[in-house]
Amino acid sequence: MIIDDEKVICDACAQILSGEGCLVETSCEGATGLKKVDDFKPDIVFVDLKMPGISGMEVLEEIRKKDKNIVSIVITGYATIESAVESMKKGAFDFLPKPFNPDELKIIARRALEKRRVSLEAERLREEKEKMRQNFIALVSHELRTPLVAVMQYLEVFAGGVAGAISQEQAKIVNRMKIRLNELLGLIDRWLKLSRIEELKLKEGFEDFSLSSAIEEVVNLVK
Repeated sequence: MIIDDEKVICDACAQILSGEGCLVETSCEGATGLKKVDDFKPDIVFVDLKMPGISGMEVLEEIRKKDKNIVSIVITGYATIESAVESMKKGAFDFLPKPFNPDELKIIARRALEKRRVSLEAERLREEKEKMRQNFIALVSHELRTPLVAVMQYLEVFAGGVAGAISQEQAKIVNRMKIRLNELLGLIDRWLKLSRIEELKLKEGFEDFSLSSAIEEVVNLVK
């Protein structure tokens, strides 16, 4: 998708990318462009920074809120280090300075599509891993622990003589079985507890890292 207040840019980019097999939508203003993002659901969006009404920076920020996997690329004739840093803070993947030729547009579009493919694949793998973890916890909890608890209850009933008196030797065997079952149940409970603790630690351990802030710090150091 192309969002640029210059219709000639929108039309030219659409023609070039359509020739590469892309389905392209365009908008000459930010507000309309954001509405089309909702309807069109693009993989990548080229955004001009200098537009009347909603600025390109605001458009970038809103796109990231709508779908963090949409790859945004800034197209502008006024690129500076400051605007590059600010754009990256808003979620921009790369810059395409004006004027640009068709090959430059095609190259950056391919890179953006690859970035989106990798991001979606990584997200799918994370979801699959979490689903497998949850399924394994459910397996341990319900398919292993629940039957063992039931066996323990039957042993309690048997040891209590409800089904008839048992011999001293039988009582010893039942007691040994209960000890082993308690050990196994304790092991399962500790594993389940550890799994939940590790999940909490993993969530707490994630911290937001701003690449744009790091770049800004480096820029300030070399000034």
